[in-house]
Amino acid sequence: MSQFMIIHNNFRFGRRPTFLVAIMLSVSFGILTALSPNMIVFIVSLGLQGLVNGCLFLTIFTLGVEFVGPSKRNLAGFGVMYFFSFGYCYIVLIAYFIRNWRHFALALYVPAYLFGVYYFILPESFRWLLSRRRIEEAEKLIRSVSMTNINSEPDDETIKSVIEDKDEAVISARTYTPLDLVRTWKRTALTANVCFNWLVNGMVYYGLALNSEGLGGDLYLNFTLMGAIEIPAYTLAVFLIDKIGRRKSLTGFMVLGGVACIVSGSLSPDLHWLIVTLAVLGKMGISASFTIIYVVTAEVYPTVMR
Repeated sequence: MSQFMIIHNNFRFGRRPTFLVAIMLSVSFGILTALSPNMIVFIVSLGLQGLVNGCLFLTIFTLGVEFVGPSKRNLAGFGVMYFFSFGYCYIVLIAYFIRNWRHFALALYVPAYLFGVYYFILPESFRWLLSRRRIEEAEKLIRSVSMTNINSEPDDETIKSVIEDKDEAVISARTYTPLDLVRTWKRTALTANVCFNWLVNGMVYYGLALNSEGLGGDLYLNFTLMGAIEIPAYTLAVFLIDKIGRRKSLTGFMVLGGVACIVSGSLSPDLHWLIVTLAVLGKMGISASFTIIYVVTAEVYPTVMR
């Protein structure tokens, strides 16, 4: 459901307002979860938070890759994922010192209201502005970015060449809907393939992340290892996707993650060290493939559909 919210809101309202609304809702639902007086409120607020979190993360990922040119999209996409991994690790430190789950949740969510400052500093996607024929705003954004990056304002010819670049957004007067993902048989097959990859990656990734305690040993150490292994995974992935291509990289990492998880789950509990090692290796494979599918999804659809 959150995916349909992302599609509709990004098409109609743009990346910036979708992100700002999603982050404020996510924080508010998180605080409501921490303060929930009973199980019903807890379940509802946590479910709503999960709904908007999907919208939040995918929107800011899309905004990030659209800030740069096509040749730099993979670096921008992986940059977002690196910070996700850093957050994965530092949350363990907070959890270690704050054992009460309500206090822990409040310590995480209350400071996140500072993201409201982004209302004043976060620009809209240049490519989305072009796709909606908001040319004047796109030109203004180009000038602002140029002044920030090289401390000089581009001339009219430079701006015109950027706007008319064939790699930029296709201008469209209409608002696209989720139905455009299956408008033709070819696009339907592409969408089905992408969705299946998301399904598999999501199940394996979060299955491993949420089963850190099931590996035995120290929960905090297991969770830290599961987060830390993502950093070399992303580094290896960003190197390979340009060397051997997206499809081979995605397939290879998914096979690595799958085989490692199957073997880890088949071992005797006495081989605890090997179980954890293979589980971490499986997390490395699925983390790499997960971030590749983000990049692939952003690349296979045009801006007006992205």
